[in-house]
Amino acid sequence: MRLDKFLKISRIIKRRTVARDFAANERVLLNGRIAKPSSEVKKGDIIVAGRNFGCGSSREHAPLALTGAGIQMVVAQSFARIFYRNSINVGLLPVICPRASEISETDQVVPHLNEGYLDVSGKKLPTEPVPEFLRRIIDAGGLVAYAKTIRSEDLCIK
Repeated sequence: MRLDKFLKISRIIKRRTVARDFAANERVLLNGRIAKPSSEVKKGDIIVAGRNFGCGSSREHAPLALTGAGIQMVVAQSFARIFYRNSINVGLLPVICPRASEISETDQVVPHLNEGYLDVSGKKLPTEPVPEFLRRIIDAGGLVAYAKTIRSEDLCIK
């Protein structure tokens, strides 16, 4: 799914909408309208966006709704700071790619995060590194799930 400009996440999810209801109703909303039926959004899909993706979002409901719809990763030129952190906290991978505007909806995107690039239909687009500790949180399914894996001894030693 291709999203451009300064999309406010509050336009994806209106107030009082609960992320679980959003995902259960099988829809993705943009500006209060159904943008893409869930039958077109498949588990593991990637959202590609422009600059400051997630601006206007101060709660975890926006990235929760995206994960509930099956989105596994958001690639953007930049992210709003709170949305970026909330994404990690719920297990959604935010990837900063300064050249994200070069990705079209028909491109196949394969992330190579350890190497620092996206393979976009055969062309390499550089990404900013995702620190290992943040990837562990995302791989665990979010901050709460990750915290459950930490032993108290680990916390005292470090």
